[in-house]
Amino acid sequence: MTISVLPARRTREFTEFALHLHRLDSVDDVATAIAGEGSRILADGAVSILLNHRHHLVPQVASHPTLRAADRVQLELEQGPAIGLTAGCDAVHCPDLAASDQWPLWSPVAVAHGWRSWVTLPMQSRKQHLLGVLSFAHPRPHAITPELGCYLRDFSVHAAIALDTAGTRYNLQRAIEAQTHVGRAVGVLMERFTLDADQAFAVLRRYSQDRNRKLRDVASEVVHTRRLPR
Repeated sequence: MTISVLPARRTREFTEFALHLHRLDSVDDVATAIAGEGSRILADGAVSILLNHRHHLVPQVASHPTLRAADRVQLELEQGPAIGLTAGCDAVHCPDLAASDQWPLWSPVAVAHGWRSWVTLPMQSRKQHLLGVLSFAHPRPHAITPELGCYLRDFSVHAAIALDTAGTRYNLQRAIEAQTHVGRAVGVLMERFTLDADQAFAVLRRYSQDRNRKLRDVASEVVHTRRLPR
């Protein structure tokens, strides 16, 4: 038995999926929604996301515990479909892990966890940076057909856009919060030490550099303690 997706259904589902993701704010919420929707599409399969953090893949979400375990083994062994994508592969589609010798250490572990059909796809940011990888696994061999693989590729593009948007929104919010803290800290120093704005900001920056701490963290401490860090 294979899983097929009609074009009309594909268009409708992508539209509904994109609208739903647009309403979510955090990377965690978006990743969880992607895994849930992907699992529904795959029918008896599972979906996981590994995010790229400082050039290392980190588990973000998995819709089944044994898929999470298989992902962790990939990272421990440094072998598997996700590892190949970080080395520059475009996509990985393995119809039957039990019949493949591509990953001799990892494949038997994945099969032992109950997974036979496997697809891993890259998720790129708007600037073409690797955000992470999206994996689809199914317990039946050859369950993920080439047709379904094309659908999952399109799905991964929507997922990447949503994750990129959520990450950008988070970073923007953090920048606004940092700017607010710095502004308040400058005000505290101006009041306490009779400094002008430029002098107060220079003090904050020097403390940040001398202590190798982020400016926003120094500013936050000044705001909360009303004094310079010790």
